[in-house]
Amino acid sequence: FSNSLLSIYDIRTPEVYAQSTEGDIDAEDLDVEAGEDLIESRLSSSNSSSSNSNFNFAAAGDFSCNENTEETIDNIVSKNPEIMLALGDFSYSSSAECWIELMEPLEEITKITLGDHEFDDNKFEEITSHYELDPPYYYSFNYGSVHFLSIASEFDYQEGSEQYQFVVEDLETASSNPNIKWIVAFYHGPMFTENSAYDYETLR
Repeated sequence: FSNSLLSIYDIRTPEVYAQSTEGDIDAEDLDVEAGEDLIESRLSSSNSSSSNSNFNFAAAGDFSCNENTEETIDNIVSKNPEIMLALGDFSYSSSAECWIELMEPLEEITKITLGDHEFDDNKFEEITSHYELDPPYYYSFNYGSVHFLSIASEFDYQEGSEQYQFVVEDLETASSNPNIKWIVAFYHGPMFTENSAYDYETLR
């Protein structure tokens, strides 16, 4: 999908892809069926006590507004996710209107985090207004036994900043909550990429 994820399940194909600091792992090198069985087993055993123990969520970023975007969104819809994490750089056009329209089937379940291209043209106001995302643009929420943390990677996250303090306190609270079995942090800027020029090393 994009540089916004470290490891992903690509909903466009049945393969599982993974990325490491040593480079991409080809799909043929992975035992896909065994991996999916292991994931399902761990999810089932870890979340068996949660009222929302079995649910699925999707995550994608760097969408653009073209046929590939439509195909990606259609495939996400086909998986019936309860939550959609949109990881920034939604539209590369001068307006975000095209992406907002394409995302209409997922609008009610979408949580966003902002990318650098949201600051081009007038898209920032379009996106934040439509999704009612107010300052300081970072936030968190719980769903069942999962805690989701949205980090605003395009805003100050250096040690001592308000966002840094928020993240520290949020993770401390979530990790000490016995009802939380998983913590998922999502953000736009990649901590690791094959092209190290695009690493958000300080965020890492």
